[in-house]
Amino acid sequence: MQLNQDSSQISQTEGTSHASESMFRSLTETTASAIFIYQEGKFRYVNKAMETLTGYTRQELLGMDFWDVVHPDDVELVRARGQTRLRGEDDLDRY
Repeated sequence: MQLNQDSSQISQTEGTSHASESMFRSLTETTASAIFIYQEGKFRYVNKAMETLTGYTRQELLGMDFWDVVHPDDVELVRARGQTRLRGEDDLDRY
């Protein structure tokens, strides 16, 4: 009986995960806002708006580092804002 319950729970979890991913993709692929996932020094996901904003294709972006798409004049500002967010602060007006 335990094996049956485990199997049922796994199936339910997989269904929930699939539905969640489907909703995420639907939202991110239809918005005009650039959305990306950046982990371990690389883009892991970029939406169409990110391609439009940067002028790079999805495949090009997935091979790039985040800092490759930040204009050199904005690097320090972007870095400072990122550190502010990592500290849990929300005072971005001071930049």
